[in-house]
Amino acid sequence: MICPHCGARMADGTPTCPVCGSDMGVTNKIPRTRGTWCPSCGALIPEGSALCPKCGLPSPEAPTVRPVRDIKLPKVSDADSTSEFSAITLPEPDPEDAVYEARSALPPERPSVEDRTLGYDRMAHVRVMIIAAIAALVVMGGSIIYITHPFDPGKYDQRAREQADTSTAGSPGQIEALSGQDIRETTPAYDAGEASFELIHQTYLDLGDLADRLDEQEAYFLATYLDDDDEEARQQGLDAAEDLAIDISNAIDSASQLGSGSVYADDIDHIVQLGNWLRNRVDVLVEAWEIDLAYMAPSQVQDIIDSTYYSDKDSDGVSAYKGYFDENYPQWEPSKR
Repeated sequence: MICPHCGARMADGTPTCPVCGSDMGVTNKIPRTRGTWCPSCGALIPEGSALCPKCGLPSPEAPTVRPVRDIKLPKVSDADSTSEFSAITLPEPDPEDAVYEARSALPPERPSVEDRTLGYDRMAHVRVMIIAAIAALVVMGGSIIYITHPFDPGKYDQRAREQADTSTAGSPGQIEALSGQDIRETTPAYDAGEASFELIHQTYLDLGDLADRLDEQEAYFLATYLDDDDEEARQQGLDAAEDLAIDISNAIDSASQLGSGSVYADDIDHIVQLGNWLRNRVDVLVEAWEIDLAYMAPSQVQDIIDSTYYSDKDSDGVSAYKGYFDENYPQWEPSKR
């Protein structure tokens, strides 16, 4: 139950409002189903009341009153001689002024291309679209044929077809084509064993020359590396040592390409081992030169340079790799099978 005066909620049958103290006897006599509740404050509005007794807002059941202005307008049907509209008269239609519409039996002219914009404003015609699609197919198809060239499969074949000298790659002599090519001609026969021996033996002799060059480079280092006033000479020593390292590596690769399946497999292993000893020596020499050139006055840091240069040498200044090479080089000379 809701108090009609303050809107407080209370139990049904309460005789007095606990909030405002109003008598609830009248409220108790009004059935809940017949009452109207204020949508703003929730107070009970008596039947027939247009305003809420609590907040004063209109009752939801009160009829809406729409203000009407009291304006007196004369009626046309009631116009008489005394009315202000009595002087207004409508003219009678003249038959001679009648306008008759004439329609032609011929169909109207087709609008120009510029005027035909209804429904497909600036859209291409179906015929134009079909022609464009055909042209695109022709261009794309022609490009594919030009690139793939199906009528001449060998047009873009870049495999070698001329004679090539592969003597430095383990296959000496002149051959018609490189290995793996699809050709019908037979290649000229050659003695692989003799050619392999010639390559191995030549590499063996080259390693002896490289060892002599390395001895000369080490002697040049000892005579030049402490010269503070001649940086150009020290730079020449580094360049010569780097070139020597490249030549030794090329000699090792030349022998390694013959593989271990050859009848000269042991000789190949010996040559590779001799080359590795030389390469280890020259690597120490190159590193010593690089440290030497890093200082403007290498004589003041001789201990640092010597620690690198003598890292592979004994108390007599002889490299261990040089001892291995000089000991095994004479007895590892290849012999023809």
